[in-house]
Amino acid sequence: MQPRHQQHPAVRPHNQHPVFRVTGYLVTKIREFADVPVSIHLHNDFGLALTNALTGIEAGAEAVATTVNGIGERAGNVPLEQLVVALKVLYDKDLGIDTTGLKELSEMVTEFSGVPISPNRPLVGDNVFSHESGIHIAAILNHPVTYECIPPELVGGTRRLLMGKHTGTAYVNNRLLEKKLEATQKELDTIVQEIKVLGEYKGRVTEDEFWNIVDMVLKK
Repeated sequence: MQPRHQQHPAVRPHNQHPVFRVTGYLVTKIREFADVPVSIHLHNDFGLALTNALTGIEAGAEAVATTVNGIGERAGNVPLEQLVVALKVLYDKDLGIDTTGLKELSEMVTEFSGVPISPNRPLVGDNVFSHESGIHIAAILNHPVTYECIPPELVGGTRRLLMGKHTGTAYVNNRLLEKKLEATQKELDTIVQEIKVLGEYKGRVTEDEFWNIVDMVLKK
């Protein structure tokens, strides 16, 4: 099994590194000496549990021990959500799991286990599909794949376009057009500047604060 994306010729394939050769070697040798399905149980000490899992599968492992959110002893285990989506998106191997429920599942396990996850946790973190930077949002509005490797809906996530000190004119103009409002370039620049000042002071700018700024500028 090989990933669908082609490797850049200047980059050494991940499974040629000694660490990953060990995983592939062990799986291959076990399969040579024992005519039984091979299962692998991996830990995430170097943040490489998922990569080792994929290497093991490429070598012939038929099962991988996973846990939701990667919860496990020490550094944890292979995260179920990451393995399922990696196989589906990168290897075109659909395990038959409804990936649209992965974020909800992650949140349920977080609630029941009392073990929180980082906001930037891959695929299921709250910040994974959140954008504030002006250049990011401009790209997202035109071509989402620029900054999102998968559609948020694939894992049950939601895209959030945030306002703050990094907000740019493209997003503000888009919001005005939604309300059929027109603004000159000077007015747009003023709105953006007011958002940046407020964002610098308090962090996120709310919807009500945004529209108050718009009303203030356009009514001048």
